[in-house]
Amino acid sequence: MITKYKTLTVALATLLCSLTTNLTAITITSFGTATNPTWSDSGFTDFTVDSQGAGSISFTGTDTNSLSGDVPMVDLSSIWGNDLEITGSITTNPGSTFGVILFDQEFDQATFSGGSWTDLVGGSTVLSFVSASGSFNTTQVIGIDIVGGGAGDALSATLTGAAIVPEPSAYAALAGLLALGAVMVRRRA
Repeated sequence: MITKYKTLTVALATLLCSLTTNLTAITITSFGTATNPTWSDSGFTDFTVDSQGAGSISFTGTDTNSLSGDVPMVDLSSIWGNDLEITGSITTNPGSTFGVILFDQEFDQATFSGGSWTDLVGGSTVLSFVSASGSFNTTQVIGIDIVGGGAGDALSATLTGAAIVPEPSAYAALAGLLALGAVMVRRRA
């Protein structure tokens, strides 16, 4: 009987481990020229790009500007609908918010909101998924726009990454299931 429950626990742990492989962040871009996935200006950027290194981009302008670029095709389907995290730092902080728009090959859009320039003081900000237009194809993401939502205040920042990140609650739920399985086995033993 104990062997049966141990086998059940091992099977449950294996299942949970396989589920967590889909719970890793998927990087959309490094905003750099050499660190994959790279970023290149799409020609619609109205920030002034001060420099672009191997793994980052530094820019200045106002918090009403946008930073528009192309990325190598990224497949986000395994964790679609989760939050988007932007990493970087801020030099001149306007204290306003910004949004992000992702584009697929047909230029359908997915919108994220709630980014805070102030949060970049701590190294990252998290934006929430709002909606997708048309038939947004999560397997063919090719572009990203960072759209300012301020009143025209000065802004200077460096970005080092954009990634879709799994919700922390997903990890908590999996940990809870694993703990429940362990308790069941212990009680039966």
